[in-house]
Amino acid sequence: MPGSTTGLRYWTPAPRSTFQWQLSGTIDLSPSADVFNVDLCDTPPSTVAALHRRGRHVICYVSVGSYEDWRPDAARFPRSVIGKPYQGWSGEWWLDVRHLSALAPLMRARLDLCQAKGFDAVEPDNIDGYQVDGGTGFPLTAGDQLRYNRWIAAEAHCRGLSIGLKNDSDMRTIGRNRTGESKAVPSPRSWLRRVAHAQSVRVDVVVPGTPCAGSSSRASGSSTVKTLPFPG
Repeated sequence: MPGSTTGLRYWTPAPRSTFQWQLSGTIDLSPSADVFNVDLCDTPPSTVAALHRRGRHVICYVSVGSYEDWRPDAARFPRSVIGKPYQGWSGEWWLDVRHLSALAPLMRARLDLCQAKGFDAVEPDNIDGYQVDGGTGFPLTAGDQLRYNRWIAAEAHCRGLSIGLKNDSDMRTIGRNRTGESKAVPSPRSWLRRVAHAQSVRVDVVVPGTPCAGSSSRASGSSTVKTLPFPG
């Protein structure tokens, strides 16, 4: 079980913040963006500290729903939780997020690293496996995904990290009340992120009062660096 978040405070992006999103190469510190979004494993603590000295906040990108064969902890993933290849991304496969007992130690270690490096928040990727065309190799349901996403959010919060809901707007309204109206998911994410890909477009619902960032990337695997406004 995740620890308590009682008394913990964590940063969240303010409306109209600007973002610099770069997931590969040497991080360019020169843009005047308010928030930098960079890779957890590839970004050293010194870069995070340098950005903080410039008054920036820093978000770590981490895939919590896919297996990436180049990551330092790749050998620790049991084969039983690795599913179908992630189409369009070489070396990446979907994970069976129902098996929390197998994934929890791995994801906790990643969030520990995010905290230890001094990041302010987490961008969790691939948290919409239940919606994947062609499937993940596992019979994932919206309920399975919701349980996993809530767990990831609680684990981030208990480390003093805010966390975003990326691409999957259904996780905001998966529940219904007795009148049939949508209700927000308990333990909500701190902010939303929407990403447009070259070959497809996925846009999150912008919930009133919830910051939402937008960005674009190329399906080739190289990241497009964008400085983007944070709608208010």
